[in-house]
Amino acid sequence: MTAPTTDARPRHWWAAMILNVLFPPAGYAYVGAWMAVAITLLIIVTVPILVMVATLEYPPGLYAAGMGPAIWASLAVLAVLGLHAALLARRAPSRTGSQLPHGLLYMAPWAVAFAVNLAFNAYWPNPAYAITARAMQPTLEPGDVLAVEGARNACAAQPKPGDVVLYRTGPASQALMRVVAGPGQRVMMASGQLFIDGKPVERTSAGATRVMETPLPVEIVEETLANGARYRTLDFGPEGALDTLHEVTVPAGAWYVLGDNRDNAADSRTNGLVAARDICAVGLKVLSSKDESRVGQRP
Repeated sequence: MTAPTTDARPRHWWAAMILNVLFPPAGYAYVGAWMAVAITLLIIVTVPILVMVATLEYPPGLYAAGMGPAIWASLAVLAVLGLHAALLARRAPSRTGSQLPHGLLYMAPWAVAFAVNLAFNAYWPNPAYAITARAMQPTLEPGDVLAVEGARNACAAQPKPGDVVLYRTGPASQALMRVVAGPGQRVMMASGQLFIDGKPVERTSAGATRVMETPLPVEIVEETLANGARYRTLDFGPEGALDTLHEVTVPAGAWYVLGDNRDNAADSRTNGLVAARDICAVGLKVLSSKDESRVGQRP
């Protein structure tokens, strides 16, 4: 008598390992280890949130050791997950039935984790941005990492004069500058002196520094706005191309922004006012900087 045929398929250890390394926790789903799937999903979802909360509360947090160790640690975790799935596959029962539904089922947990990660990046209220330009020196230097208040996909910030803001300059571009005046206020500059509503903004010399743009020392000037906001700027001299500005009245629904590096910033003096709808976030805290004294400070 002929034995009945079967389409039972064994769980291959190498397939489980590859799936768990490339698409965790798909390898666990492949071997039917659904408790491991649930635990891995929980870890994938919660650990990034906990790490970002801890980094925001106690900077530099994640950035203390640099991104290199974090990458190596992630690779090590993926290797462990892959080996664990491979071990479970050796004891997993064979599977029968159509391969397509099973394949979709295996990938479903990874798809959930991927979707949650996208949502986290888009709507986490305090995302971090790496500074690449010199327009906000001496407050922010290239290489600094800044946390902001305002999700990446929701431009709804409500700044006030003195705030550093992140705003859209195009469909896929953004800039970081400081708000100095809002709707109804008048802005003017004369030989580097900023005037708001006809009154000179208080200026105090805070020493000198050197920057890449010039071999000569550059003066650091501390400005204090009428609302008490205080910040430092760079002044290359009183007769720069951007040091004189005819008085402008800021209309409703707009803000006037300036770079702290006054002689090397493409701000409202060159690019015009910033619409309120384009202001996406307000600078909250420096998370990482070569100058450790700035870490944890509001810009």
